[in-house]
Amino acid sequence: MSTAHYSGRVALNRALDRSLRADYRVLLFGRDLADPVGGRYGVTKGLSTAHGLHRVVDTPEPAIIGAAVGAAIEGMLPVVEIPASGITNAVLDQLQAVLGCERPAKTGAPVLRVPLPPGESRSRAYGQWFARVPGLKVLAPSTPADAEALLSAAITDPAPCIVLEPAVLYRASGPRAEPARTAAHRCAAETVRRGTDATVVTYGAIRGPALRAAAALAAEGIDVDVVDLRSLAPLDVDTVLAAVRRTRRLVLAPDMAAPSGPPTEIAAVIHRELFGTLHAPIEYVVGPADTDGPNASEIVAAVRATCGRVTARRRVISSAPRGPRAAPRSRTRLAASGTDSLSVSEDG
Repeated sequence: MSTAHYSGRVALNRALDRSLRADYRVLLFGRDLADPVGGRYGVTKGLSTAHGLHRVVDTPEPAIIGAAVGAAIEGMLPVVEIPASGITNAVLDQLQAVLGCERPAKTGAPVLRVPLPPGESRSRAYGQWFARVPGLKVLAPSTPADAEALLSAAITDPAPCIVLEPAVLYRASGPRAEPARTAAHRCAAETVRRGTDATVVTYGAIRGPALRAAAALAAEGIDVDVVDLRSLAPLDVDTVLAAVRRTRRLVLAPDMAAPSGPPTEIAAVIHRELFGTLHAPIEYVVGPADTDGPNASEIVAAVRATCGRVTARRRVISSAPRGPRAAPRSRTRLAASGTDSLSVSEDG
């Protein structure tokens, strides 16, 4: 098996290049997508040279969604790059208008690629916003292989899709996607680390910190499941249910400031299906509530390095002694005093 690695930026570029070659209907719309810029993060570099400016279309930001919707109505397969800061009420209105009407069979489905810079104050809200729109698929890759696979599948999906791309993904390095994996539309969650003591459910930019936290816990003898949702709409609740049935403890670590949207839906299902069998209340590790995110990179790093630690230290995985026969109502903390039982920081 090949051990070749690539970055998220290269993975997304490969998916777009392959789709442009495979289907003449695929068009790219966005600001500064053409060479030499290649979009805000360089994802589309080389594509206008390879496929022409008639297929990689530089579009003024206010016209991006309108142009894509018009192309979709004509049967094309538009792929849009629009930054988080460009998602305005007007954009949402246009998107919901095409979703809310009955589309003819020949109509294509637009795909929105939404880069999520950590410093933009509204970035963490988009997952919960879009997941509430009926008929819209919301995908949240966290690795280069997932980025290539999910974007490739979204372009051929008959339903409109949004691909949320955390900025850390563009620089992240990971194994290349296998061809069979790339071809499949994978809305299924993935258990990326199997454990027995608790299940941590996350997605996007928080997968890496969650895995590092799980590794730190393993050194203390605490074995943690980590489940990557990969899709916020539809939600693969069955995978989460299976994991929590095994561990009987659930920690939700979404990339948002307050619990809402898909995480709360998961919590409701777990509470309904597994009520009486959990060893501890469902817990959240989230960012600072009721505040906008900072824009200065130094402050962004500091917030990500500390958010959730007080909650993690005092409350996460409050439970009975581990083991299948543990009494469900005891409140003994699983983690030792003074340690971070789960930190979602991106440092280290």
